[in-house]
Amino acid sequence: MAVYYVASITPVAYPAFRDFCDGRLPETFGEYRAAEALARRDLVARGHHVMGLPVELAGFRDHCRSMKCQADGVALSTFATKIGNDHFGTSESYDAAGTGIVVVEDTRAGPVIVEEAPARRHWWRFWRRPKTLERTRPLAAPAT
Repeated sequence: MAVYYVASITPVAYPAFRDFCDGRLPETFGEYRAAEALARRDLVARGHHVMGLPVELAGFRDHCRSMKCQADGVALSTFATKIGNDHFGTSESYDAAGTGIVVVEDTRAGPVIVEEAPARRHWWRFWRRPKTLERTRPLAAPAT
């Protein structure tokens, strides 16, 4: 199991990214999102973790110039991976942090009752009616 970082582009910024990539990205933002969603589902189905990271055009432009690579979808993925590794760590550090997690219950064998909980009482069962004041004499004399 590995961690994959995916570039998340806003719909407003997508045309600028597409222009910078000289048309090597899908024509519309909807097509881009559909391809991205398909790739994410494929990675998750294989048991990997996927994190979307917001990217900016200026940072992507600087990355492509420093790496001297062609701006396209592969460079965008590489840039997202670089940002993710800088901020959150590599897959090895993610796996090391995951070893500290303790699994309390394994539900693959069916439901496991850990502890019988007492029957829950609703709030109205605790509420008591106030006792009525017993009046031994009338407050006012009856009108005649």
